[in-house]
Amino acid sequence: MAPSSLNKKAGLTRRKSLNPFSSLRSSTSTTSCNKSTTDGPQLLKKNSTRKRSSIFGLKNVSNSYLPEQDELQEELQDDKMFTITGRKNRNTKEEDDQVKRPSTGNSTRTSKLASTFGSLGGQSSNNASRPGSVQEMSPCTVLFDGEVQTTSGTFRKKKEWMVLTDKHLIRFKNQNQAADAFPDILSHSPNQGAFAKRRHISSTSTTSMQDYQSTHSRTSVESPNMILLEHIVTAYRVEDGRPYFTIEVMWLDESTSKAGSVQLILQKPDEADLWVSSLRGAAQKARLLMSEPFPEHVLKYLKIALKWNEDFDRTRFNIFRVAHRAAAAKNGPTPADDTHKLRASMSYLVFGINFIHMVRVPNFSSRSDVSVSSEEATLYGMASVVGMNIRDADERFELQFRSPLKRVETLELASSATFDIASYIFRALRYLMPLTPDLHVNFKGPSHCRAAANIAVESGEYIVEREAECLFFERTLNAYCFAYGSKPSRIHFSVNFEAADAPEFRLVPHPDGSAYTAEEILAVMRSLRYNTYFSALSFRNIDLNCLHGVRDPFGTEYVVWHNLDNNHINKYWNHKPDKMSLLYQEVQALTLLCRNVRKMDFSNCLPRCRVKDTYDAEGLLEVGKDLGSEIVSAILIVCRSRMTAVTWLSLNGIEIGEADLEHMHNALKDSRARFRALEVSRCGLTDSKIAKFLRMLEKQGKTLECLNISDNPGRLHLGTFQATLSRFPKLRIIDLSRLAKTTGDETLFVPEVMYNWRLEELHLGGVSLNEATLQSVLDYLTLDVSDCLRVLSLNRCNLDGNQVGIFMEAISRNPGEIRELRLDVSSNGLENGIDSIIEAIKENKTPSQLIMQMIEFAKERHFRRLLDVLCDNTTIRVLDISKASLPLDASPETCFALKELFVKNRTLQDLDISGEHAHLEDSRFGIGLNQALTGLVDNTTLQTLRIEHQRLGFEGASTLATVIRKNSSLRHIHCGQNGFTLQAFTGLVSALEQNYTVVMLPFTPEDEEKSMKRMKDSLNGSSQNANPVRRIGAVLGVASAEMTEQDVKMAEEMLEKQWKAVNEKLAASLERNRAGLGSETALGNDSIRPVSGISEGGIMQQAIDSTTPRAELGDPVDFFADQMADMSLNQQEDETPAAEAGLKRASAVSSKAGFEWDSAWG
Repeated sequence: MAPSSLNKKAGLTRRKSLNPFSSLRSSTSTTSCNKSTTDGPQLLKKNSTRKRSSIFGLKNVSNSYLPEQDELQEELQDDKMFTITGRKNRNTKEEDDQVKRPSTGNSTRTSKLASTFGSLGGQSSNNASRPGSVQEMSPCTVLFDGEVQTTSGTFRKKKEWMVLTDKHLIRFKNQNQAADAFPDILSHSPNQGAFAKRRHISSTSTTSMQDYQSTHSRTSVESPNMILLEHIVTAYRVEDGRPYFTIEVMWLDESTSKAGSVQLILQKPDEADLWVSSLRGAAQKARLLMSEPFPEHVLKYLKIALKWNEDFDRTRFNIFRVAHRAAAAKNGPTPADDTHKLRASMSYLVFGINFIHMVRVPNFSSRSDVSVSSEEATLYGMASVVGMNIRDADERFELQFRSPLKRVETLELASSATFDIASYIFRALRYLMPLTPDLHVNFKGPSHCRAAANIAVESGEYIVEREAECLFFERTLNAYCFAYGSKPSRIHFSVNFEAADAPEFRLVPHPDGSAYTAEEILAVMRSLRYNTYFSALSFRNIDLNCLHGVRDPFGTEYVVWHNLDNNHINKYWNHKPDKMSLLYQEVQALTLLCRNVRKMDFSNCLPRCRVKDTYDAEGLLEVGKDLGSEIVSAILIVCRSRMTAVTWLSLNGIEIGEADLEHMHNALKDSRARFRALEVSRCGLTDSKIAKFLRMLEKQGKTLECLNISDNPGRLHLGTFQATLSRFPKLRIIDLSRLAKTTGDETLFVPEVMYNWRLEELHLGGVSLNEATLQSVLDYLTLDVSDCLRVLSLNRCNLDGNQVGIFMEAISRNPGEIRELRLDVSSNGLENGIDSIIEAIKENKTPSQLIMQMIEFAKERHFRRLLDVLCDNTTIRVLDISKASLPLDASPETCFALKELFVKNRTLQDLDISGEHAHLEDSRFGIGLNQALTGLVDNTTLQTLRIEHQRLGFEGASTLATVIRKNSSLRHIHCGQNGFTLQAFTGLVSALEQNYTVVMLPFTPEDEEKSMKRMKDSLNGSSQNANPVRRIGAVLGVASAEMTEQDVKMAEEMLEKQWKAVNEKLAASLERNRAGLGSETALGNDSIRPVSGISEGGIMQQAIDSTTPRAELGDPVDFFADQMADMSLNQQEDETPAAEAGLKRASAVSSKAGFEWDSAWG
């Protein structure tokens, strides 16, 4: 709308719309409200050939605030106006800077204008125009008028004359009263009505409202009622099923917090449509002429509200005015005392980062402070939007939100910015889910709203490098977590760039041991959809039982029916995923939509469960059937259809039933599935299931790379197993650990078959190997084809030292040359033939990693000889001799040999000398280990030391603290389960503050729990350690056996506080070292200040000193206060002998206990 001539004289111009969604709407035409008389016929001629839906020709109405319109000005520099408690700054002078809203009449009389729309006159006192203002100079242009019914009822039907100008919607009692203000209205016959005579906008009236108001008293019943068009929030048709047509007009004056509504009741649908379109167009043009779309105090209030919910970002901040339709339905005019109810039915729809905030309109005028609390706003997760219904020719719309396993929550709203709201929701979803082509929103409305989601994609805003997809995943994960009511901080995941199929995403179990909820797992899985960055997904050791067998009956919007190539899942099979459980749907969705994922690991994801009973359609029990794991059927049916890249599936630890085997058979019988691995370790496979499974795999022989059937109760039949292995020429990994086999002299591996393999891992732990099998493996190790071998596991294979020595000889290519291989010979009788192992170690014919756990030595000298030859070895980098069993505690000679190993060896990088503490067996080196640890002071190559379960105690902790202070190569020290007290652990942490290389010093909570238990036992007198405390308490007049529960609790709190302080210092030092800050720490002096080494005895003494006074025992503080009072009154008198004796005894006991005594009792 072009500004009128009077507006031009006043210096006002039409404010250009900066709405970024304007390009999404169809082009609209604007009509001047002050056009000349010659423009009317031209417009009529132009539009005579089509139905006119609005006198303005406008299709949408803007009632919104977008950050692009004014760039949000400054970043809350006046936040003092609103705080979390909502205090308003009384010293602000906003009225001097704000542009005054145009007035509708004389400034001296407008404030006195009566109104039944909800005390409209209350706003005029603040917005009255100054003398000579634009409003006083410019007349009101009549745009539309007519007779409408404003009250419905059987016995009372009130009709009034409504006049729509370019600034107001005015209600008159009748046409004559309207004609007094606008004489042009008299040109229309009252018998025929305005709609019958006038086909275009009235533009001939130049009568000012100022002239009319000057002739009417403000208290007269004939005075008009006006609504400023810029205050209108929405105007829409009410669908109430009545035989007439009702238009609801709702308005809000934010300067005075006044709200109201009026209903226009008409008998003809075309009249109702014309009134709705005219009101919408006039209100939009009035708002476009406003200097600011929202008052400053409203913006600040909403920013504070979003910041309070930690969801504010200036680039995502957007505001829209909306009305709740259900709460806003009224009949007739709105009384002034119902204004607060109408205001409660209106809200600000505010966009944050992850939420849509429905903020109630506060009453800014009722109090000087406006509080911001959770009761003022309702938050809806952006990612939970599942439906939108936008009407093209109406301002009504619905938003639907749904969380998993919950019903849809529908918001029935109305706003003049429906298209903008819908468009921005799609843009916000595209920002949160940039990789998701399908936004899971059931949208009903104009197509240009949905097209807003693709604007940023088409413009290249989200087209980035593939490496950024990991960041997109985190953004999407946060959105889903917030939408589902979870905390993103509870989600722990890692990305492995060294895996075979890298990068590998892995969901890590929660550190505190708690299981993930169904909502958290769904958030992770739905965030991983469409991700092309990860090549492997691992949910190892994550309990997915919360989704197993659980169906969501309230919606199927997240069910996937096709892959990224738009191949439908039912193209080959009659498949109905919408009838399946959440676990089935989510796993299948990942399989279909993650284009680059080649490996999926679900090991230990489902607990072992019995066969579940199922029922047929008639409700009869079907015995012998089970639901299966649901993971197998979900993935393999997609693999069978060749609609995924997944070729490696780990099902270790999941019980495989007949239903799963049937799905495996259907998928594996087709060689085009091209499976590389199907791991079924610890799956409860019996003899028949193992045989059946191996027959299935034969069809995948050309591509199979891994065979893992370990830890199953079934047995292998050597004859058929040899034939099966011959069909797998590309095997790289074989794991038959702890698997029984039939007896016989036949070899487990045919030599001719093994010679074709390029094995990388061979696991035979727990398998009784006969001579033929051992010889086949030895022959393979001597060949060049075994150079790819990286892991050889022969633990618990009944091997002796001579056989292990032969294996070491076969592994070694050139003496002194390091062979990158991990050899595990744990739990074998190595003492028999130990000379062969010692000779191989001495000649450096050993692999780079040697694992010899749980070796029993009947003679200690054999173990000492092993330590002696390890001093000069130059090929072993990782050595594990943990849980070694000696006849007695290690002798001084053995401990000295261990010390020499620390001093002389220059190759070892990882050493494990942990012990074992069990009910029937206890293996440790003894007290001599403390002296052996001193050899680490001069070591320069060892990086990882594991020394758990050795009962080092306070003395061992002191030695280890000395090592930490002086050693500069150690990076990982595992020393848990050593009975460290608080004082011992404090010494370690204090030493770590002087070390800049250690990045890991894990401390087990068991030591802290034992310390707490000792404290409780001491305070309760239930152990012998409490006797000294009782003696001290008796001297002080406090019996520890009679300490109250409050005293015990206080002592426990003191101990917990000390442990917490030490753990915080430990975390600060480790973080400093991980950051590589060296001595120039950025943590500050307070973060790494040495902690005081208070002992548990000191804490108990403090508890005794603070014991709750009792009447029968007397308060020692009162006792000494009385003594001091007597001394002040009688300076010449000596203290009583009893008091002197008590002080001396207390001082003596305290000094013996090693505590500093304060004569003033603390």
